[in-house]
Amino acid sequence: PTDADVESYYSYNTDRYTEPVTLRASHILLRTEGKDPAEVQTQAEAIVAEARGGADFAELARQYSEDDGTKELGGDLGPISPGQMVPEFEGAAYALDQGEISDPVSSLFGVHIIKATEKTGGVSQSLDDVRESIVELLKQESADARASGYAEAMSAEITTAEDMDAAARRRGFEPQLTGFVAPGEPILGLGFSSEVTAQAFQIAQGQVAGPIQTPTGPAFVTV
Repeated sequence: PTDADVESYYSYNTDRYTEPVTLRASHILLRTEGKDPAEVQTQAEAIVAEARGGADFAELARQYSEDDGTKELGGDLGPISPGQMVPEFEGAAYALDQGEISDPVSSLFGVHIIKATEKTGGVSQSLDDVRESIVELLKQESADARASGYAEAMSAEITTAEDMDAAARRRGFEPQLTGFVAPGEPILGLGFSSEVTAQAFQIAQGQVAGPIQTPTGPAFVTV
């Protein structure tokens, strides 16, 4: 693969080379139902100022939060997984650095003040770190595609064992002959391939099976 191929694969698959983010958060919830939203917003901003000014967030949660499930826990929500919370909350929470406190965040539950208590991950490996593995992966993808192309073309030409030999030799492939093989035994050039063994024991002498996918690529088999 070219450098451009490698760079393109990396740019489209950066999530594969990025350590997942793990997040633990606490929140203070102020409900808005039956209240003046402006007053709730003002109260939330005052709590944010207090928390950022050094007040203990857990104590503020016990004092102000209206989330009965976390109030006595100091607002602790435990570890948060993507998709677990409503989008407004999740977006704000994952944007925080560890120890950071959010501005007031509105959701269908009310107004939240969020603190990221623990946050790890999110670090990406550089292209130089993973270049060799991407090259090997792209080489394997290319080889698989070529092998599948050969197999598709050959399958249109093969009906008999003689056809199989001729189609192989036209492409520079050398048909291989195994010794006697019992079910479950490795096969010359294929190793352990249960699908090849299963089909080989079902077809009559002279019939051809294939293409059969094996760990080393597609195969045609005749008895």
